[in-house]
This record gives sequence, C-alpha cells and structure tokens, in this order.
Amino acid sequence: ILRLLSNRNNKISDLMQEFFVSRATIQKDLAKIETLLEPFDLKLQRQGSVGTNIIGKERRMRNLMFEIMLGDASIPTLNNLLTQNTENTTGEYLFYGLDLTDDEIAHLIKIVELKIPTLKQAYTPVFLTHLFVRLLIVLKRHEINQDVTLTEAFKKELMQYEGTFEVAESLVESLNTYLKKTLPKDETTYIQAYVIAYLPGSTLTHHDTQQIQQFIERLISKWSELLTIDFTKDTLLKQQLIEHLNAVYLRVKHGIQISNPLLYDILDQYPHTFEIVSR
Repeated sequence: ILRLLSNRNNKISDLMQEFFVSRATIQKDLAKIETLLEPFDLKLQRQGSVGTNIIGKERRMRNLMFEIMLGDASIPTLNNLLTQNTENTTGEYLFYGLDLTDDEIAHLIKIVELKIPTLKQAYTPVFLTHLFVRLLIVLKRHEINQDVTLTEAFKKELMQYEGTFEVAESLVESLNTYLKKTLPKDETTYIQAYVIAYLPGSTLTHHDTQQIQQFIERLISKWSELLTIDFTKDTLLKQQLIEHLNAVYLRVKHGIQISNPLLYDILDQYPHTFEIVSR
C-alpha cells in the first residue's frame, strides 16, 4: 500500500521484481488491498500497461498512509530518533515502500529542531511521532505531485487557533529546506490542522466548549450511576475530560484519526470499565 501511495502507475512486473514474488501473489495481494481501501472510500485502479494506482480524495489517501505507517515495525525506530539520539543511524530503510532511510529522517528531525527548538516540549512523545508521520506523508505525496487542496472555509476556521499557523509554517519551511523546493500554501494549513489536534488543551469556541461541558456532565452522571461511585465532585476528572475532549472534538470534526498505543492493554486489564465508558 505504501508503495502504491508513494509512486505513480505501479506496474505488476515492477512490483514482482521489488517484492520478489510471483504475479499470482501480487494479484492476490491487490485483491486484499481492495478490501482494505473500502473503509477509506478509496479504490484500486488497474490500467493494464499503464499500471496500478489508488484513487480517491487526497486527505483519505493520506489517512490510509497514516494508518499503515502507525502499524509498521519502523515506528519504534522513529520514536527513538525523536526522543533520543539522531546520530546513531545505519542507513536502513524505514516504512518499506517509501524509500526513506533512518539517516534521511534524522536529517529532517534536525532541521525541524533548529527551526522549532520547543517542539518536543509542546507535544507528548506519541503525538510528536504522529506529527512527524504526517510530515513524512506530505513529503512523499508531494514527490509524486499529489498535493492537498483545502477549502477557504476550512482555512478560515483554523485561523481562530492563535499561534498554530506559525508553528505549521515553520514545519513546512523545514520540509522546504529538506526538499530544496517550496511546498504549496495549502500544505501549511493541512499541517496546521494536526498541530491543533495534537496540541494539549487546544482552545475551542465558547459554543463548542459549552456543548462539551454539558456532555461531560451527562457522562459523569451516567458513570456514577453504572459504577455506583460518585464522580460528580471530582473536579480533576472534569478538568482532564475537558482538556481531552477538546482535542477529541477537533479530531472528529476534521476527520483526524489517532492511534492509542495503550488500547489493547486497556481492553485486557480494564474490560468492565471500558464497557461502561463505551455505553
């Protein structure tokens, strides 16, 4: 999938050579990929001698890339590059299919750190990784001339979050330095959406905040009833839910998905609580 989304007109013969498999295996894999594309409202386009492509809306294709990359075995290496040392690189490929080595990614990380020295302090390690995955996606999609196009209404809406456009601008300038070319302006707004969504305690409009607070009151009341524990006087719980759901609201509103690395631990260790929260 990453190869299809980082290259144009992928011929079956080229895929056979790259992955060292038969034509039948490629055809079987493509059939499986078609089912994986359905939830993203994307389609596989096979054009004989021209090649095979994934088609659909650009933001959906990027969301698919994000989902695949977060599940990739390269994520721990990216985490280490972001949180520890960018010097100990080996030149090995990360996210096979994207043609990106660990030293190339380390180079981008250094450029970003020079441009925004406080970035690591602003985000949790998980969200910092998510943000860099988004940057890598912008980089690879631009290489094949697949830039994002956003509406003026969407861009105007994001401008209410003060200071976030400037952070996104610095991130895109870092990509420009890395690529030695200038990305389209809409890519800055695209990155801004994730700067907002991953930033703890993003500020919403008064109307949105009121709605979330009312929802939290109902949520806590229901939990108190189902678990027979009085949560209504727990001010810290309310405060943390407001901060968390502010970010959740933004992600849902703008179709920004994240991956919770603790999900399976939660399901395993707290199945009853998870069921209550789901209800």
